[in-house]
Amino acid sequence: MAIAAYIGQGGHDSQPRMIADAYWRLHTGRAEAELIIQDLPDDYLDRGLADKFVEP
Repeated sequence: MAIAAYIGQGGHDSQPRMIADAYWRLHTGRAEAELIIQDLPDDYLDRGLADKFVEP
């Protein structure tokens, strides 16, 4: 599961309960191999990225 979101700070899909439900669906349903949650605001690049994502 890839999460591209500010957990708890964005829209509906970035709320902790929604992410937990998605994990549970993956675990119990076993119908999907992966899931991507993308709920970033339009200005996410202005907020800055973690150092590990910035090229030196």
